[in-house]
Amino acid sequence: MAIELTNRTLNALRQTNIEPNMIVKFDGYDILFSVVAVQELIRIGDPGLFIDGTWFIGGLRPIVNNRTLLDLDSTTTRITQQINFDEARGSSVSTMNLSFIDKNNEISALISPGIVLPEMFGRKVQVFLTFGTSSFFEDSVEIFKGFVTAWDSGAGNIKFKINHPENKKMVDLFISPENALEATINSGVTSLTMEDASTLFEPTGPISSYLQIEDEIIEFTNVDTAVDPDVVSGLTRGSLGTAASAHSAGVQIRPFYVMEGNPLDLALQIMMSGWGADPVYEDVPFTHVVRIGSGSDEVPNSIFFRNVNVPQDYNVQVGDTATITGAFNAANNITAATVSAVELFEDGYYIQFSGVSMVTELDTSATVSFFTQYNTMPDGMRMRPDEVDIEEHIRVRDFFHSATQVRIGLKEEETQGKEFLDEEIYRPIACYSIPRKARASVGFTIGPIPGADIKTLDETNVRNGDRLRLKRSTKEAFFNRVFYKYEDDLTVSETQFLRGRLRIDQNSIDETGVTSDLIIETKGLRSDLNAVNLIDSNAQRYLDRYARGAQIINPIVQLSTAVGIEINDIVVGDFRALHVTDTTTGNRLFEPRFFAVKNKNHNIQTGEVELECLDTGLGLDTRYCLMSPCSPLVKILNTKTIVIGPDPMYPSKFGDDEYRKWLTAIGPRDPISILIRDIDGTVSHDNVVESIDENTFTLRDDLPGTVATGQLVEFTGYVDDDVSDKQRLIYGFMTDSATFPDGENQYTMF
Repeated sequence: MAIELTNRTLNALRQTNIEPNMIVKFDGYDILFSVVAVQELIRIGDPGLFIDGTWFIGGLRPIVNNRTLLDLDSTTTRITQQINFDEARGSSVSTMNLSFIDKNNEISALISPGIVLPEMFGRKVQVFLTFGTSSFFEDSVEIFKGFVTAWDSGAGNIKFKINHPENKKMVDLFISPENALEATINSGVTSLTMEDASTLFEPTGPISSYLQIEDEIIEFTNVDTAVDPDVVSGLTRGSLGTAASAHSAGVQIRPFYVMEGNPLDLALQIMMSGWGADPVYEDVPFTHVVRIGSGSDEVPNSIFFRNVNVPQDYNVQVGDTATITGAFNAANNITAATVSAVELFEDGYYIQFSGVSMVTELDTSATVSFFTQYNTMPDGMRMRPDEVDIEEHIRVRDFFHSATQVRIGLKEEETQGKEFLDEEIYRPIACYSIPRKARASVGFTIGPIPGADIKTLDETNVRNGDRLRLKRSTKEAFFNRVFYKYEDDLTVSETQFLRGRLRIDQNSIDETGVTSDLIIETKGLRSDLNAVNLIDSNAQRYLDRYARGAQIINPIVQLSTAVGIEINDIVVGDFRALHVTDTTTGNRLFEPRFFAVKNKNHNIQTGEVELECLDTGLGLDTRYCLMSPCSPLVKILNTKTIVIGPDPMYPSKFGDDEYRKWLTAIGPRDPISILIRDIDGTVSHDNVVESIDENTFTLRDDLPGTVATGQLVEFTGYVDDDVSDKQRLIYGFMTDSATFPDGENQYTMF
């Protein structure tokens, strides 16, 4: 899904001259660094405000804790994001260089251990953009997140090297080298001694632990390295179909592990395990207990963070736990309390807990430490929740893989983390890793699904229209055979697949005369876990997307268009006025269609953004759509102007900004064909919306006397002459037949 922008940001991006501002925030340091001064909203209760007529609530004022020391000339200003869809692998700019002017030795003090901060290495850094007259943090767009890995100090400036969280995947997991049996055992003992058991992992969460001694595999539950020699106990002899037998002292022991569960859950656990008993965030300050906002509002058993974007900075989830210390009232010092809600309120967020009885405490000096529910494995990548797109993993799981299970043997002495996620978790289930929203995220191979904030690329915003070219090749994003190798034998040390399954798109082979293979080797898919059905379903998704080859186009757009577009987002390509060949009709009247953004190259200084977009819907019978908007008519200004408003019974995510539900349907050549009707549909009127100014719609035709407030505004029917191709592309319409009158297939609403 695209990044949602605030109204102030949208208005700033509509201006002729857009002034972007880059802002840098170091974790644990209350100074914001930027290119130009940063502003914040004026709120009731802010310090230093006097009633003198120079300000108003909701206006903007400069942030006091702000230094304009960021030097763009030596700072990375080109952000690149890329996906390799068919290889289930995403990549991004892995590092970012930030340069600061060392005015009054402020940055020198910052990098000196113990002067301002205990240590800079490993410290989280966030990079934001704001535009024009906008507020930090509400209107900011996070473009990069990482951690400090290096700095160098020169004459007058200091440069930092910041690594993207994706770099945390470049670790080896579950390293357990071979060992030796200390003493002879018979076939019935339930404990044994090893020369060194310090590298073994006890089973935790989805992990089971095993030892292979000669031809026998033994499951174990406990390791005691405090004794000499080391003792491993809780043995289940003759596991995984092997036979229990006696073994002599000195024979080699091969440790290995098996993880089992839903692959998207496993991905989250792999990334966020490795913390042991430690919190993922420690001693985080907050503002109030029970009291929220600047007034007298209260939420039971909650803590409030003023001017802190909790989802962005900490990504705390319902089900995580927290411990609070240092509260004045003992009832507020809680341990391992479960998070039940994370909600925005006025100028901050509150977090609510279950199973506690907290009391009101204002301007508290207490701090909170958070523990993630995904820290369930004995080893992992030790990533923090704000570095992982947890919500998208859960969404893909719930929509597409709620019943999928895998069982993966970790048999190699070293398992490289990123490769393991890409090859064993994502790729076999038609998913792929992507760096988006400054986090490690996931995508799913499926036909193009539009989002509520979908952008349109056309002659009004494409800057290289005269050089725009549509390309298609059998060398890129094209294959028509998918071969799965699966059912890895857990009883042998090397990877050995016992099954294979081939799925073919014969029509593609016959029509193109080209054969192109995608080979997927998966240790986790198994016959007893419904492997055959999973392979057939996922292979078909790959063939649907790539058996006809993807068409590729490379538009260049300005920042005002590209802000909010992330890789893997769906955009509308409407190139009718740019004379691009339309291969569905054989002419250059290019009808609007969906494209997936594969690559994005963003130059912050020039404002230009290069996109590489793929049309992977060639030959697909299924088309996906959004539910069409419907809004109450709240006011009639004149015979051609109406005002819509939110439906109190069915509130949308846009709140009072009801018009944002309609913006994606309108364009320079695409007025919206609407129907205004009463609740039961007995009175109705067709019209066309020619322009939208917030909740005010300007119509093409005069309104009849039958139109009244309280009626509903929605789309007219599919066959209406005024319904645009773009309107039919993005939104769903009803039909009783297998196809619509123009021959197009039915919609799948999403």
